[in-house]
Amino acid sequence: MDGLNVGVAALDEAHRDMFYLMGDLSEAVHAKSVRAALAMARDFVTKVEGHFKVEGEMMTRLGFPGAAVHQAKHATTRDKVIDLERALSDENLGLASTILGELESVYFRELLNEDMILANYISAQAS
Repeated sequence: MDGLNVGVAALDEAHRDMFYLMGDLSEAVHAKSVRAALAMARDFVTKVEGHFKVEGEMMTRLGFPGAAVHQAKHATTRDKVIDLERALSDENLGLASTILGELESVYFRELLNEDMILANYISAQAS
């Protein structure tokens, strides 16, 4: 769990919420509980979009030089989360499981690294 902390309370809280929701979602997919997984996926889309909006506003307000690259990664990740919701809507649990694996191993790890760069920038601006 410590690996999700970047030192900015608002970001850290959102990361924890999404991490736990993704874990619950993964359990529901593996249990073949489509209805529960779909409800969680819809919540996940909302949380991801909300978090990315907050981060985007933060980057704009602070003049973060890496904003364009970071927001492009947000867009790619958001699209993947929407693909997950669609797979569950189609009751395609195999695809949903694959997408969850990609989100866990690639997209969110990459975004956490980007968020650490943003947190370092925020810390430097406060000094």
